[in-house]
Amino acid sequence: MSQLYLPAFFVHTLSAILLPYLQIILRNHGFSHGSTGMLLGLFEAVGIISPFVIAQAADRTGKYRRVLILVTLGTLAAAVPFSLIGQIAAVTISISALAWFFRPLWPIQDAMLMHRVGNDLWKYTKLRSFGTLGFISFSLFFQFSGTLDVQDNRSFLLWIAISCLLYIGSVAILKPDVPLSAEEKLAGTRRFWRHKGEPPLFGKKLLLGISVIAMNRLSMASITNFFSLYVTEDLGRGDLVSVLMAISATSEILFMLLAGRMLRAGVRPILLIGASSFGLCLRLMTYVLVPTLGGAVVGQLFHSLVYGLFHPAAIMFVNNNVEVRHRSMGMALYTSIGIGLPTVVGAAIGGYVIEGYGYGGLFASYTLFAITSLGMIVLFRRTLMKRALAQGS
Repeated sequence: MSQLYLPAFFVHTLSAILLPYLQIILRNHGFSHGSTGMLLGLFEAVGIISPFVIAQAADRTGKYRRVLILVTLGTLAAAVPFSLIGQIAAVTISISALAWFFRPLWPIQDAMLMHRVGNDLWKYTKLRSFGTLGFISFSLFFQFSGTLDVQDNRSFLLWIAISCLLYIGSVAILKPDVPLSAEEKLAGTRRFWRHKGEPPLFGKKLLLGISVIAMNRLSMASITNFFSLYVTEDLGRGDLVSVLMAISATSEILFMLLAGRMLRAGVRPILLIGASSFGLCLRLMTYVLVPTLGGAVVGQLFHSLVYGLFHPAAIMFVNNNVEVRHRSMGMALYTSIGIGLPTVVGAAIGGYVIEGYGYGGLFASYTLFAITSLGMIVLFRRTLMKRALAQGS
């Protein structure tokens, strides 16, 4: 298991350089808030489709390690024109290609990790927490080393390339994946449609849970897509984006480990997802009511609830409500529909909300989605609280 800590760590070098700064790369090209929001929405829209396509290939072949290396190389290739060419047509094509390769990384790596640790959520939680340390380490490195120039997209490209190569190296040294049997390969080609008498690929409880997660992530989209711009433009402290990201990531570690313990003790995953939605309400209203650097720091600390409790619970919820041989497809459903689709919607409309009502209006309005997530948990609690038939949660 020790080798698995390296890809868990280095995949977050990509997170630290790409996710917080994607919006700033676009603004450096000269795009407006509205155009930036639409392009971020396109990034997420393409990212809805590609995990299903590529995860299907990973499930069918069982070659998770090889697929991860290929999609990382694709990410690096797409990042070159995206960073350097500012024309709208080139950016549209390159951001689509970037999303196609970048977005499947997490569902496929999660499936590989769960496959290799034998469905032990505590081991997975420790790996994921170590990954958070990777995000923190590189965020602080970018902040204090002076090697990242946030006004120069060539600087972003350099560190995207370094991050991709570090991750590829960490995956390449892993032991090869265990080959699938002929029966497992056939099972991995499961269709989305089904003949009469066949069980559904995704059950009612899973689909309801994904809907709850989607409303939670739609609320979170205001932070994911626009927090860096809020800090840069409203607070005038773009130099502190990496520090604020590191604060939020640090706050999640203890709560992620706590979530792993709670889930292992029998706490229902949906309850922790509900706690995350409540935390989102607190976080967003902190940005609204305390529009200062201090308020931003406090808001980032709520990431402990918003993501620290959320991610292990969401992974366990999906893992326990999908067949083992379709785990990558389940993770793809979570990544694409639970996270990607709401982020598309949140990004597409968020830029126009900012132009009309400012960042305060954005954060205040998006609390409604977190409240809706909580309401759905209450309304469908009987279904969502049922134990999974196969795995007891």
